[in-house]
Amino acid sequence: HGDMVSSLPSFAISLGSNDAVPIQAAAYFSSSQDVTSFQTTISSSSSDGDDNDERKLVLPHAITFQAHPEFATKNGYYDTYLGIVQKVKEEKGDTTSEQVVVDAENRLDCIVEDSLNVTVAVGRILGWF
Repeated sequence: HGDMVSSLPSFAISLGSNDAVPIQAAAYFSSSQDVTSFQTTISSSSSDGDDNDERKLVLPHAITFQAHPEFATKNGYYDTYLGIVQKVKEEKGDTTSEQVVVDAENRLDCIVEDSLNVTVAVGRILGWF
């Protein structure tokens, strides 16, 4: 609905993108040097297969999501998401809403799994577990 993030400051990096959503999630650091350090450490750790890398990983101060992972709960989907779709339909006469709802219902299990996976990945990056 026209409010997608399309660029980031030098102290942030995109954590995922596709053709429809240029920045799906972003990590924000205290400096562009911290961005470089984070990318270097992650890249070298994943390429050499060493999960116990001794280098100090610079952690982001914040991670943001373009989407709303909270919609991927049963309550979020039924109480929040469908309500928003209905309001857009009523206020803007949006005729694509019905297809959006059908698509979301058909893919709800996938949406829940993807949202859980990204939440766990962020928790790991931030050292929560």
